Amino acid sequence: MSVSKSLLVFAFVLSFCEGVLSQCNCAVDPDNTICEAGCTYYIYCQSGTDVTVQCPVGQVVDVEVGGCDDPENVAPPCGVYRNCTGKADGYYTNYDDACLSYHYCLNEQFQANNLCPAGLVYDEPRQLCNWPENTCPPCGDGSEDPFEPCPTSTAATTTITIRP
Repeated sequence: MSVSKSLLVFAFVLSFCEGVLSQCNCAVDPDNTICEAGCTYYIYCQSGTDVTVQCPVGQVVDVEVGGCDDPENVAPPCGVYRNCTGKADGYYTNYDDACLSYHYCLNEQFQANNLCPAGLVYDEPRQLCNWPENTCPPCGDGSEDPFEPCPTSTAATTTITIRP
């Protein structure tokens, strides 16, 4: 395949993926209305096109005011700092909002909260947002995961010998 054909295929795939990733429908969504948001970015429609805004470092999305603001001025989960002391670098479930969001720790420092798309919960072992029926407790019930059933808890017994 020639380089120009490869670039054309790549551009097509990229444009297709971008359309799938955004939940906005700017053909019908009104201008200047936030149609998708995470804790560190939001997307709004302008003249039929989606516009992505990344919040400056240290700020989070405040959907109520339609922009970025300091975390202490924003409602949970985006405005909540998480304790990362003693945690390895990675993503962790926010259990206080029924697993609808997760946060990122780096060098034992809280970096940001992130929201799962509507209807999904954070699946920490897999490090992704997933359907509740495919996620093990406490965030889901794991009832429909055909590949990795949830571990069942087995009560361990310990025998203690008492010496007279």
